[in-house]
Amino acid sequence: MEYGIWYSFVIDHRFVLLQDFVNKSLHKQVKLEALNGDASFRRYYRGDGIIALDSPPDTQKNQEFITLNHSLHECNLNTFNILHQDCKLGLFILEDLGDSSLFNCSLDIKHQMYLKAIDTAIKLALNMPCANLPVFDKAFIDFELSIFTEYMLDKALGLTLSNEQQAMLKACFEILANNCLAQKQCAMHRDFHSRNLMLKDNQIYLIDYQDMVKGPLFYDLASLLFDCYVKLEDDYRLTLLDYAYKQLIEYNLIDANFSFDKFCTMLKLTAMQRQVKVLGIFCRLSIRDGKHGYLKDLKLVLDYVLEFCDLDERFTDFKEFLLSYVKGHLPT
Repeated sequence: MEYGIWYSFVIDHRFVLLQDFVNKSLHKQVKLEALNGDASFRRYYRGDGIIALDSPPDTQKNQEFITLNHSLHECNLNTFNILHQDCKLGLFILEDLGDSSLFNCSLDIKHQMYLKAIDTAIKLALNMPCANLPVFDKAFIDFELSIFTEYMLDKALGLTLSNEQQAMLKACFEILANNCLAQKQCAMHRDFHSRNLMLKDNQIYLIDYQDMVKGPLFYDLASLLFDCYVKLEDDYRLTLLDYAYKQLIEYNLIDANFSFDKFCTMLKLTAMQRQVKVLGIFCRLSIRDGKHGYLKDLKLVLDYVLEFCDLDERFTDFKEFLLSYVKGHLPT
């Protein structure tokens, strides 16, 4: 059986399981309509005031999903309620938070919501227990960066790297990893961007948190302020960076002697690590999973990386490499 046919069969089979689970749990017939989004194999459906989630247990972190949901609520961080669950089968009924997110919010509340998003990231770092979370260590960071080499440079662009180019990439990746490891380590959402920050009752609600890890303090702020889907104006981003910096000092997450310039540099290098990975992830979603919609965002992500190369002269060769072999050759 061809992969596409087999995959469709599996999805259809699991939809039948999910539909039956929803009907039995709610004691009525519910018409489910598919929702777009999510870069994983999870599938979301809406119907009769609820969100139904198909989360295949062989590929998804369902127990972590449940445990973290409880922890977020205990820390007074906003997220949906899990109304019904079958962890073994990977079937869930969730509270419907609606369609409003930081990504599509109206201009009249945008600034207020970005400030609340920063507050939420800081509250997460302060209060969320991290002792039992996976650790975003050197091996983890190296693996993430290897996705760029494998899926963008090799599989998408068909590049064969010379020994010198491989050494250059390794040296640059070392800088990015060391920057992450030099920060205070705390709970981090890991996908803290505009599409995962839902708005309800004028508050920020977290979704897509099941890949949470213990990692660098600035990571979630970097994900938010250098969003792969939204380009903030430079002056406005600077205003938000200033607010985040002052909040971090107020809550003693960084020392008062930690300069604003150092904060901005370390945060941008953290964003650079994430975005190099994302270049590979978006290519992998297209090549491996047949999800091509993310390719349109590659240009913005690459532009970030090129900009951040100017932070340190040790990235000069990396920038020249990207300009020569990647920019102008992005898959579409």
